[in-house]
Amino acid sequence: MVTAADSATGMLADLECVSQKGEIVLAVEVKDGRLTIRDKKVSEIFFVAQQGIYPRDKASVADLLAREFVSGHNVYVMDLLRLSEVVLALLGEEGRREFLEAVGVQLDKYRSDIAHRRAWAELLANT
Repeated sequence: MVTAADSATGMLADLECVSQKGEIVLAVEVKDGRLTIRDKKVSEIFFVAQQGIYPRDKASVADLLAREFVSGHNVYVMDLLRLSEVVLALLGEEGRREFLEAVGVQLDKYRSDIAHRRAWAELLANT
């Protein structure tokens, strides 16, 4: 997974899903650490928390997600593998090919470090 600081890219989150009209329809925030509470409202966001939620914050995060859901906000917390499995299954074969191409385009667009490009190439070679 290649991410960059949101402020450096000007993006709402680490990953943005954009409609054909150019509207952001989904934001995905990737965390390599554990998830903790932030005091920001969102309408539709996935938190990809590879190390889970800090144990001391689990009850608070669950309460926050329940409150946000009742308020009409959809907030999801999962690891990258789970998110990828769901999204790629929904995309179908053609969508998966388009996804692979789009990742390469994004790596170029944001001038990603060569280490990230090599990791992506290695991932593709091993699938």
